[in-house]
Amino acid sequence: MKHLAAAAILITLGGTAWAQDTDIAGTGAGAIAPTAYSPIEDRTGFGVNVGFSTLGFTIEPHWRISDRFSVRAPFGIADVAFSDTFDGREYDGDVDLGGIGLLGDIYPFDGKVVGGMRLTGGVFYTRYGAVLVQEDFDLGFGMTTDITATVDQRRDFSPYAGFGYDGRFGKNGIISLDIGAMFGDGFSVVGSEDTGLVDQDVVDAEVAAVREEFGDLEIVPYAKVAIGFSF
Repeated sequence: MKHLAAAAILITLGGTAWAQDTDIAGTGAGAIAPTAYSPIEDRTGFGVNVGFSTLGFTIEPHWRISDRFSVRAPFGIADVAFSDTFDGREYDGDVDLGGIGLLGDIYPFDGKVVGGMRLTGGVFYTRYGAVLVQEDFDLGFGMTTDITATVDQRRDFSPYAGFGYDGRFGKNGIISLDIGAMFGDGFSVVGSEDTGLVDQDVVDAEVAAVREEFGDLEIVPYAKVAIGFSF
């Protein structure tokens, strides 16, 4: 899928799953899997998660206020190389990712497994953007130039809704998963050309396919894989 969110989600492929042997009470059998918090354990306290998300490399301080509620503040940043074809025109460039969120979690369930499931709402401040270049645009007479499409989000703050899971390994280890969506206002796309020899109408026509792809992209996926520790 030819848009910023697709390029961003590729980052999450670098996430790693962690597991640990746990003893199943009453059976003595071992299993290699992360487990959610037991309802008799104290879940409260501060912690930090580190991993990858659609913001880029992500650090996430969190505070488990009670068994039912927590707050988190994920922060991430990345610069991703991008290459794709829009309406037969090849563009290369860089996609800038990054932002910070303030999220509140509700844990509606009890139990060793389902107790780690959470529903999340909040807001993100993001700085998604891209500079994409179409090289060797033909001016005629053996001359070429580059057409640049500058992509920028129309709104910096976006509400967020999603769900996730907190599993546990060891005494204080956590594996944290999130998936959801930011609800933005699409992206502006501005075309430019350095020589001044190309009419702006022609430049706009050249970047029209990029504008069509990103302009109405108002729902941007968010995903995260991280491990962390509680204190």
